[in-house]
Amino acid sequence: QVSDSIGIPLGIFIGLGQIPLVLWVVILPSLTAFAACSVVASIACEPLRRLPADAHWTQRARMVWPIRTLSLPLFVLATLMPATNFMATQPESFPYSKGLVIFFVVLSAGTGALFAIARMRMVISQQAHPAWHVLRDFVVYITCFFGLTLVSGTAVLMFSSTLSQGWGLLAAVVTAVLLGMTQFYTAGIPFLKMLGLVRPAPERIVALTDEAARRSGSISRPVVLIHWGIANALAFPGCQLIGITDRACKALDDQQIIAIMAHELAHLDESAGEKRRRLMMSIAISVFPVLLLASIIHDFLFGKIAIFAIFFFLLTTAQSFSRRMEEKADTVGRSAETEAGEYALALEQIHRVNLIPAVLSSTPQHTHPELYDRMQACGITPDYPRPAPPERFNFKAAAAAFAILVFGTVAGLLVPVILVDSMARSIPARHDEPTGMIRPKSQEAAGQFTPSLASTKSDSL
Repeated sequence: QVSDSIGIPLGIFIGLGQIPLVLWVVILPSLTAFAACSVVASIACEPLRRLPADAHWTQRARMVWPIRTLSLPLFVLATLMPATNFMATQPESFPYSKGLVIFFVVLSAGTGALFAIARMRMVISQQAHPAWHVLRDFVVYITCFFGLTLVSGTAVLMFSSTLSQGWGLLAAVVTAVLLGMTQFYTAGIPFLKMLGLVRPAPERIVALTDEAARRSGSISRPVVLIHWGIANALAFPGCQLIGITDRACKALDDQQIIAIMAHELAHLDESAGEKRRRLMMSIAISVFPVLLLASIIHDFLFGKIAIFAIFFFLLTTAQSFSRRMEEKADTVGRSAETEAGEYALALEQIHRVNLIPAVLSSTPQHTHPELYDRMQACGITPDYPRPAPPERFNFKAAAAAFAILVFGTVAGLLVPVILVDSMARSIPARHDEPTGMIRPKSQEAAGQFTPSLASTKSDSL
């Protein structure tokens, strides 16, 4: 009477009671995510532990960068792997809301991953970091920088079942465009305010922003304080708003904040054409997942190649455009100095506090110029030689993450099969027909069944 397919694990556990359901949905995802992230983080942080305590901050930043770039993919992998396994092995007849169960699986796995990443951040910064700080920083980072991807993903989820139809695809594209525009013009600030992660900036920061506007010949704009674990200042051209993190307020002195605010004001003073270009690029990034999914559904190989080619071209031009805007804003930041080098020292302090390498690559391939080059452009020669770029990623940690992905996927698919024989007796027979006929699920799929004796008598009556 038990299905010969692999899609029965959660149904088996639920049939035994609520405790196995809690085990499968809450405890196992959190423990496996914590263990997976801990193993990968331990391997990734091994070179950092061997670094001398008195090592220069640029050397430590070079070691930290591959670990930091791995943390977000690691979190996503450890969080989504249990949910993917459940979706691949779910039974056809499920007495609970599948969406709700997947939500709890993702929430549990994400909680376990956050605790592991918090321990990794302790090794990086040599300071204690509560797990909820990791969650807070993750929410702020995703909202400010990857909100477009999330909202377009929402559009895909809303219309994925109808993407093969013309109207469904059109609705998905329109929704992605509208949500992308909303992200550009709000920058996710209202959402962060609801969470208590953004509040009005203190009077000191407002006064320093006014002074930066006076020195640079700009117009003062509203400023908000963002609760974020890094030192940074952000300009949001769509909503004409400046955000500064509480850690930046503590790490920089008044003259450095004035220079940084002048830099951000320069982004808000961009021309209408430059703002339209940023908006169009944001919309393109938002629509990209929808078009890609549509080409996959239609199995349109040329479409996938064309979409990737166009997106790569737009991404490359956007990077060069952003570098030009950063160099232009650097000029404005230098103009707000009272003493030569204040702006350069402010940039260096931000990199030092955040452990961002002074040189990220040997070729210009990022949206911001290298710190070392920016300091030299300000007329300041750093008191250390030009550092080598960091490794793109930790090969050992990446190999461990891949091994965990394979092992977790195989285990998630095979464990239910192993448990079938021992738990099959706990599954009640399926009564799908009002006449009492009992169909094994495997025979249902083939459209074949043999009525029982009771069902034959019932039909004769």
